[in-house]
Amino acid sequence: MNGLLPVLRLSLRLSIRGIRRAKGRSALIAAMVGVPVMVFTAFFTIVTTADVSHEEGLPWTLGSADAKIFTRWYMQEGAARARPATAEELSPLLPPGSRLLRVDTANVPYRTDRWHAPIALLQVDFKDPLTRGMVRLTEGRMPTAAGEIAVSAQVVEAGARVGQDLTIGDSAAVKRVVGAVEGPPHTFLIAAPGGGVDGGRTDVSWLVDAPRPLLRHDLRNLDGHGFSAVSRAVAPASETPASGSLLWGSGNTSLAEHGPVGVLFGLTMSLIVVEVALLAGSAFMVGERRRRRELALVVAQGGEPRHVRTLMMADGLLLGALGSVLGAALGVALVFLLQPLIAAVYRPLGPFDVPWWDTATVIGLGVVSALLACLVPARRAARADTAAALAGRRIAPRSRRGLPVAGAALLVAGTAGAVAALWANGAVFLIGCLLVQLGLVLLAPTLVDLVGALSSRAPLPIRLAARDAVRHRGRTAPAVVAVTAAVAMTTAIGVSLSSTQARHERDYSPLQPLGAVVVEKAGHSREKWAEVGERLRMELRGVPLIEQSVLVSRAPGQPEHGAGSSIRIVGCAVPCVLLGGRLPVGNAALLRYLLGRNDHATSAALDAGKVIAFDPAVVRDGHVKLKRRGPTGAVDTITMPAVLAHPATGTVLKVLLPKSAANTLGLAVEPYAYVINPRDHAVGEEERQRLNAALLQVTYAGEVRIERGWPHTQTFSFALLTAAVTAVALAAALVAAGLARVDARPDIASLASVGATRRVRRLFTAGQAGIIVGSGAVVGVLLGLALGVAAYAMAARPPGRGVTSFVVSPDFGIDLPWLLLGGMVIVLPLAAMGVAALFTRAEEPLTRRLA
Repeated sequence: MNGLLPVLRLSLRLSIRGIRRAKGRSALIAAMVGVPVMVFTAFFTIVTTADVSHEEGLPWTLGSADAKIFTRWYMQEGAARARPATAEELSPLLPPGSRLLRVDTANVPYRTDRWHAPIALLQVDFKDPLTRGMVRLTEGRMPTAAGEIAVSAQVVEAGARVGQDLTIGDSAAVKRVVGAVEGPPHTFLIAAPGGGVDGGRTDVSWLVDAPRPLLRHDLRNLDGHGFSAVSRAVAPASETPASGSLLWGSGNTSLAEHGPVGVLFGLTMSLIVVEVALLAGSAFMVGERRRRRELALVVAQGGEPRHVRTLMMADGLLLGALGSVLGAALGVALVFLLQPLIAAVYRPLGPFDVPWWDTATVIGLGVVSALLACLVPARRAARADTAAALAGRRIAPRSRRGLPVAGAALLVAGTAGAVAALWANGAVFLIGCLLVQLGLVLLAPTLVDLVGALSSRAPLPIRLAARDAVRHRGRTAPAVVAVTAAVAMTTAIGVSLSSTQARHERDYSPLQPLGAVVVEKAGHSREKWAEVGERLRMELRGVPLIEQSVLVSRAPGQPEHGAGSSIRIVGCAVPCVLLGGRLPVGNAALLRYLLGRNDHATSAALDAGKVIAFDPAVVRDGHVKLKRRGPTGAVDTITMPAVLAHPATGTVLKVLLPKSAANTLGLAVEPYAYVINPRDHAVGEEERQRLNAALLQVTYAGEVRIERGWPHTQTFSFALLTAAVTAVALAAALVAAGLARVDARPDIASLASVGATRRVRRLFTAGQAGIIVGSGAVVGVLLGLALGVAAYAMAARPPGRGVTSFVVSPDFGIDLPWLLLGGMVIVLPLAAMGVAALFTRAEEPLTRRLA
């Protein structure tokens, strides 16, 4: 076998034959490599598809026009114009002979079986050639009359149908749907010119048909006159080619531009490569055992150790390439097929786009991880005793005891680096995590020895399993490291998430009493707000509905967006908690709601025109001082009598003003929210959903909210972490336990020959899994606690605050996810033992014991 090509060709042929013979093991290795490749390829494809480049968005923006001018930012003598610019005002700024087509855009809600949030309504003459390419008609025709509209695919999915009427806008205008279109990746409506609705703001833009391309100096000229514009001939300065790469820094959303997020993603990829190498390495060892006689025949016929190594590495090359290519193809196919679902749960998507450079990189990493997994089995095969392999004798394993000193040094250095990241940045933390991973690899054989020594008093099957694990450190250590790394990462993320959740709960200050039902006004007109109140009273017959009001910074009768006064409470600590930044106003029912009890004396004081203060700091000598800044900038101080009250509901509002205070201060009173006192009526989740559905028949913005404190948002994250660490641990346990059963088959046969029961044989295999997962889980949890505390401190420390002062302050509180930690230390090893015992064959064939 002289020459590289003949050796490589023969190695690939033998590897293909071995893969066909061991289909199950080969499929397992290919899946180990292919699943991470599939996940990363799908991620890159989703991000690239969602990132609509300038070139991809031009048809939706320009149609067939040369440019589009946006006039809503038009400035005249330093002030915003009250009306959009006209074609006569724009024409002198464009090349002679240019033609303009007006496009009006407004945001309007629409109603099918319920009201939906506002979407874009485009008013433009689609008979004009300049609009060609902006949308594609899929059903019906384009609108031509004022009472007609066309709808996007998202509106059709919401229930609109061609030939039916659709209600749009706050004025509830009824339009006939005459067509369905596809276009930009967001929801929109199309109307003919003049087919809009009354009320709201309309933005005006102009499509430009110019005799020559509008170049950068043309855009600068428009900008100097207060117009922004997009030209087909000029790409934005920040734009990069649509075929860029997230990994290599040439795309519109390059990970290199995301700082710690990009570094974290890089760490995740590198850790997954290491995990695949460790887990697949044990599976490749199974192949090395089963091909030992075949490899010995190669040596007996004149082959050299390098030829044996090449034969083994061919397995990694083929399986890595097969798993990576299939995984990448499956990732791309899944994204293509699930585009509607991804757009619904993530964000609107643009044209389907595959990041070829990123996909090739991920495939290459998959192949590299498989080749790394083959290194140790290939070296062992090259050093095997040829005579013993041909005779079928067991070969005593050559197992190193690792490099405990170097491993401990890397472990300490990595942990110190993670802690030092508090004074540096996220990159130092991630480098520390990688050093910890390498240290674990070097320390794992010593850890296996320690477990073997501690199991001397365990039952016989467990002692046999521990002895076998120690004898075959090269097989056991990678599985232990894989479990340790997965558990450490899970613990670190779990501690950080749990501590962040606890900090949010600790710092959360509810504006409303716990258990209260709140429906905020959220920009409704007075008429619509009254309609919301009527619907709530109809749904909650007999339940008192309390209205919260606030003082707004304008005088009664002024327009809502006119210049007005600003007012603040003297002595109120920052942040001074109010309702939407404004002073709350109410009556005795609202006071009872905030106090959580009946207080007749305080209610009488409110009725008498006194301010009810909930914070002693704002009351001085029985009065509250308010500072008012008028529209001209003049400041005056107003003193009002006050009474101090102590609410039992935990509300953090500072004051409650009587409605008569509006006249004293010269301000207007506006509704803020409808509330239901939990002492009057407790609303459950089912009733909340019913009220929500009822309000959606009236308005799109009438969400019913129950004040429950800070929401628990990490449940899904913990479930995902648990599923990931369980999958890694069970994979490591099953692969290592299966390999141990093959190696220990003569021992198991000996046990059977002297009367050992099936239970003993199953416990032997279960013991292998328990030792691997148990030792890895304990070490991983201890290591993950340190990394998790460092990660949380790094993320939670306010900018500019010293590390030491923050760590020793009450603001720094660690909350441990005990359920997650207990599950990994106790439940996970037991589950691995149970699964391993379940998949162990009860009967093993008797084997010859050769000398």
